[in-house]
Amino acid sequence: MRLPLVLPVKISPTLLVTLSVAHGVALLATLATDWPVAMKALVAIPWGFSAWRSIRWQISRFQGGRPTALGLKSDGKLDLYCRQGEAQPATVSASTTVFPGLIILWLKTDTERLSLCLPQDALGPEGHRQLRLWLTWLAKAE
Repeated sequence: MRLPLVLPVKISPTLLVTLSVAHGVALLATLATDWPVAMKALVAIPWGFSAWRSIRWQISRFQGGRPTALGLKSDGKLDLYCRQGEAQPATVSASTTVFPGLIILWLKTDTERLSLCLPQDALGPEGHRQLRLWLTWLAKAE
């Protein structure tokens, strides 16, 4: 793998479907209880709000200042590229978790700490493999 390497990050249909199904199951489970209607409504409203908020955030993060690409560098640092094109330096936190089909990437920048949930379809198979390889190399280097 040649570094520096820029990996574009796309909206993940898998993540959107997973979020929708999980919230839908929680909502159906709430409605299936034998609670009074008022209690069901009190519990169902936050589930609906949570679904709307999380799905909206996943889609809108690619329209604002959220990362649209990751720049992997040989010194173990990472650049976050936003829609405007500017690169923001970041470091990978030790809390980052890597699974074969999912990467939970915790990053620290100068101004914030953020997490990216990256299923395989967010980076493409080759980009996902390269990020896993880079993270493994980074962990061994430290």
